[in-house]
Amino acid sequence: MKKTFSYIVTILILPFIGFAQNSYIRHDINANVIPSTSTIQVTDVITIPGDRLKGELKFKLHNTMDLRYTTDGIDVKKIQENVNAHDVGMDREEPESGNNLLVDEYLVKYPADHTGDLVFTLNFNGVIKS
Repeated sequence: MKKTFSYIVTILILPFIGFAQNSYIRHDINANVIPSTSTIQVTDVITIPGDRLKGELKFKLHNTMDLRYTTDGIDVKKIQENVNAHDVGMDREEPESGNNLLVDEYLVKYPADHTGDLVFTLNFNGVIKS
């Protein structure tokens, strides 16, 4: 009886777990921090579920980072430079400190006829500044 109950619960829950995992943007990040030079080197493999590919894809990155993308068929274009990052999250003790943080904004272009999940790689590096 216990085994049957576990089986039924597993069958009922699995579709919801699968749905939840597919609805999120996934980042597989490999980062190398070099304390002696206060620099970072990052490779970010991004997976965006097909059902989230509606309209433009934009992201922001600290303006000291040098960005390179390495996926055929994907174009990443800088659309704004040195923009004040007004929303820096809840970890800041001083809310107005975001006004001193400058970011660059990028637009990700992918083929209009793309179907399924979109997977692309971003490489960036630079000096870590707060």
